[in-house]
Amino acid sequence: MSFLKLENVSKSFGTFKALDDVSFEAPAGAFVVLLGPSGCGKSTLLRLITGLTEDHDGEIYINERRVTDMDPKDRKVAMVFQSYALYPHLSVRKNISFGMEINRVPRAERDRRVAEAARALQLEPLLNRLPVQLSGGQRQRVAIGRCLVREPDLFLFDEPLSNLDAKLRHDTRVELKHLHQRLKATTVYVTHDQHEAMTLATQVVLMQDGRIVQIASPMELYARPVNRFAATFIGSPAINLIKGALGADGRFVGGGLDVAIPAGVLDGPAAARPAELGLRSESVRIARDSDAHQTIAVDYIEPTGADLYVNGKVAGQDVVVRVERTEKVRPGDHLPIRWQLDQALLFDADTGVRL
Repeated sequence: MSFLKLENVSKSFGTFKALDDVSFEAPAGAFVVLLGPSGCGKSTLLRLITGLTEDHDGEIYINERRVTDMDPKDRKVAMVFQSYALYPHLSVRKNISFGMEINRVPRAERDRRVAEAARALQLEPLLNRLPVQLSGGQRQRVAIGRCLVREPDLFLFDEPLSNLDAKLRHDTRVELKHLHQRLKATTVYVTHDQHEAMTLATQVVLMQDGRIVQIASPMELYARPVNRFAATFIGSPAINLIKGALGADGRFVGGGLDVAIPAGVLDGPAAARPAELGLRSESVRIARDSDAHQTIAVDYIEPTGADLYVNGKVAGQDVVVRVERTEKVRPGDHLPIRWQLDQALLFDADTGVRL
């Protein structure tokens, strides 16, 4: 049974349609990531769920309650903002309990909820500290604790890691992952960072131009994207796309390739058409000249520590492949490679839909 449900939700600002007939469902305990480029509608969708943005078409249900016309305070949702929005002059304890004090929750009940939240979030040793004395990950937990004591049905995060440096972002992401595993709280999280989506989500809602492109688990989205946009948005470096044509015999020809596409790559029977062959940078090995599919004219190398990313050209098309860090590859080399074609993706050249 769905815990969060959106039915045919649309929202316009004047003549601009920010959301166009968006529908999806999420089960209880899901970590849903709304993913997409800037301006795709994901933050607008989050604000519709909270009730902070109004006047939309469609229906919204949370925990089997229709909340479409409810005020934000009645929806039993809690939102963690990008800046955490902690009061710098208040202790962790006071930051967590402040909202309850404003709402005149009895002292004994406030203390109980703060204690439970601190225990769940591992904040007990930090309750008397000020925000300036905390790490970014700890501040994030305090912001979550402030939401947790409200006992919401749904947690909402609006790009909470975008202002952090790389190491702090990683550490905070790990804390969020552990927190969700402990609390199993239903969560909706907005980001444009596909790495965050892949590592945090149980369900990714990929958006483009106000519409949902695909709803899938992170690994399904990576391995079986529904179209060219989904394939290129997920994965770093971006997937290699080789222009050519698919024949009725199931062979792809283009970019210096003339190869049979293995069974299982295509969703249906092969049909002659212009196509693009999608190949991830890791779906490759250095080949002997006799069994090479292609030879890359190496332009430059990107060492990442664990691997080397070789950037170059094949038949005039840009290609990036990942090789072992021990490989001796230099700019100007001609590197023979062999693709793992059972991991390939094929897209219609005109529509971009995966074949």
